[in-house]
Amino acid sequence: MYIIASHIITPLGDGTATNYQAIVSGKTALQLHQSEGVAEPFYASLFEQTTSAIGRNRFESLCIQCAAKALQNTPINPANNRTVFILSTTKGNIEALANTHDINEISPAHSAERIAKHFNNHNTPIVVSNACTSGVCAQIVAMRLLRNGIYDHAVVIGADMQSDFIISGFQCLKALSDQRCQPYDANRKGLNLGEAVACIVMSNQPTADNNTHILAGSIANDANHISGPSRTAEGSLQVLSDILQSIDKNQIAVVNAHGTSTIYNDEMESIAMQRSGLTDITINSLKSIYGHTMGAAGLLETILTDYALRQGIVFPTYKFNTLGVSNPIKVSNQISYTDKRHFIKLLSGFGGVNAAIACSIDAKLEQNKTETPKYKTIVQISLNSDNDNPDEIYKTQIGNYPKFLKMDKMCKLGFIAAELICREHQLESDCAVIIFSRSGSLLNDIHYQQSMSDYPSPALFVYTLPNIVTGEIAIRHQLHAETSAYLLPYKDNNTIENIVYSSNHKQILYGWLEATENMFEAEMKLIKKL
Repeated sequence: MYIIASHIITPLGDGTATNYQAIVSGKTALQLHQSEGVAEPFYASLFEQTTSAIGRNRFESLCIQCAAKALQNTPINPANNRTVFILSTTKGNIEALANTHDINEISPAHSAERIAKHFNNHNTPIVVSNACTSGVCAQIVAMRLLRNGIYDHAVVIGADMQSDFIISGFQCLKALSDQRCQPYDANRKGLNLGEAVACIVMSNQPTADNNTHILAGSIANDANHISGPSRTAEGSLQVLSDILQSIDKNQIAVVNAHGTSTIYNDEMESIAMQRSGLTDITINSLKSIYGHTMGAAGLLETILTDYALRQGIVFPTYKFNTLGVSNPIKVSNQISYTDKRHFIKLLSGFGGVNAAIACSIDAKLEQNKTETPKYKTIVQISLNSDNDNPDEIYKTQIGNYPKFLKMDKMCKLGFIAAELICREHQLESDCAVIIFSRSGSLLNDIHYQQSMSDYPSPALFVYTLPNIVTGEIAIRHQLHAETSAYLLPYKDNNTIENIVYSSNHKQILYGWLEATENMFEAEMKLIKKL
């Protein structure tokens, strides 16, 4: 599919050109901050705390502003029923949780609905909440929906606002650095956080000679650990291997990687580069400029890498000095020049998920439209709070998986549903797991917020991501294919099936999970491609 327009807003400025100039000038938005709601000072790239009148809160306001600027130079009518809005975020308007438990104020799905309605678009908006990989996964699902003819255009927005909720969570995990982060460096101490909004407008037809072409995308799971990457880079290797089938390796200018500056992420990426035969290709990270912008990262970094290649340059990894990973990857703290036309955007995240896309700044390529495959249902189960008790089902029918006891309510629900399906039909190792929900991890978000007043709980914080349930299922059954989590403002079976079927996997475990304080509902299916 084609990227026909884009826009970014960051603490370094409004617009891609402005941010590009800031990067090549060596500027950074990372500064030392202190908040009364968190234990220690932290480095982060933050917007000034202002709220625009455009939206109901600053998260939605910035998303609307960014999307409007991306759309203004396109022929796309955002109100058209052939246009879909896709929001990439990990926590959305989570800062509101300090003052309310109202799902309409906090839920990313409802934010997406308000953003789409601002543009008079009445299609069901889709929220991709797949941890740190969300921005790349959002581009992948947009590509699939357009390629299969379900929509003609997609407005893909990525955003996250940092708050005491998120900062305290990363602090209790001991993941934050007390200085400006240094990706891949021997002296790296951890990550910095950041705020940004980025929007990409995608189409199934090019509008000019300078459109960017997304050649391929892949999502895969480590099936190893919900909060740490595979020590052998299994998932990252898989997504790189998948997309390298669609790209000329000799034309790759750069792999713009996650590069969070944590010990294990950077090491894992060096292993993935070595095992993929990419150690002679430049790898870089923009985290020492913007910090980790979470749901915005995959879009922000795709846009900036694309823009830089059009100027004939590859961004450096600022603050890098001495290689601190086990494999000889090609990292530089100086701008380099190139005439190559391809790049890779690579991310990984909690829940064991990994994602990558391959892009070309040459739009003169053949576009092959695909048809949505047909599937048959193998097993189908339903659970609800009126008739079932997941804890009791675990005790009487499973009872041999101690990790179940520490899961949050949504994970327990999804885990039990998957177990019941597996009793009737075995899952293959390449079975995808795709979960949909309305409130996602809101119930556990509330529990974590309550823990902040005493001692922020790292065990609770890990489960404040809607995709963790997919990681738990993948680990239990050693599933290495795609795992994805989506939030919708309501259960729309048509949208759910469009997303699931367009993923084109041979076997898919998918369904709707909803867990609140007083109720739960699970509808899960195992389907197989005909």
